[in-house]
Amino acid sequence: MNTKEDKKALMESLKSKVLSKEPETPVQTVKPVKEKVEEIRFTFDMPADTLLKIKVLAANEKTSIKKLILAALEKQYSI
Repeated sequence: MNTKEDKKALMESLKSKVLSKEPETPVQTVKPVKEKVEEIRFTFDMPADTLLKIKVLAANEKTSIKKLILAALEKQYSI
């Protein structure tokens, strides 16, 4: 069983480990602010099975449906 001396020795050991290390200052990184593009909400109807296929494609590519559709439009119509 842990005695009072064992606990005290453990705390002293921990204290010495913590105090022996130099404090680490976190380094902040600067990220440029992306220019915000004006967006307009656009809604349309599509077949349910097509939407399901688009959702699966987006999930497989780890992207959003919005980004997937925009990329397809840009590629098809050179927008």
